[in-house]
Amino acid sequence: SLKTFWDNITFLGLAERDEFKHKEVVLMNKLIFISALLMTGLIPLEVLINGWELVWMEAIVILLCLSVLIFNYLKWFTFAKFYFFVVASSIIFGLGLAIGKGTGNDLFFIPTFIFPAMLFNDRRIILTLCIIAFGLFMLLNYLHNIVDPVIYVKPEIKNTIRFIFYTICFTVVFFEIYYFKSINYR
Repeated sequence: SLKTFWDNITFLGLAERDEFKHKEVVLMNKLIFISALLMTGLIPLEVLINGWELVWMEAIVILLCLSVLIFNYLKWFTFAKFYFFVVASSIIFGLGLAIGKGTGNDLFFIPTFIFPAMLFNDRRIILTLCIIAFGLFMLLNYLHNIVDPVIYVKPEIKNTIRFIFYTICFTVVFFEIYYFKSINYR
């Protein structure tokens, strides 16, 4: 059933279904799966509007994100958290620099800035990763004004990408807040 499938994704890698003991793993599993599902679901729309030009990039992003689930399945929880942060930051920064401004992908640094507080308990790690996310956000916005994009993307494609990215970004932020709130009410 759908509920069984969702539970298997949610508790992937956990020996016990102890949401309170492993809430950061549960959160990461849910966020990764929902984000990948959203990105996959929006590919046909992009193909319909803009063709296949950038679908290969989206497929790589989806696969890199889904690999976090494999690490959690292998019980490499700490590695998966750092990997997720590094991969997310690298994709946001690299894609933003390659395509240039106008896609809105820099807004993904907002949930990336929030993730460390939700995934880690050590304040030094949280602060360090938040500073890195903020620094990358600022650097990307600075470089957008002085570095030409490596990949030319038509303005109409950038418009479509921007709305897709906005949808995913706001969904992830909503889910972060909703999950945090639901855990604190239990």
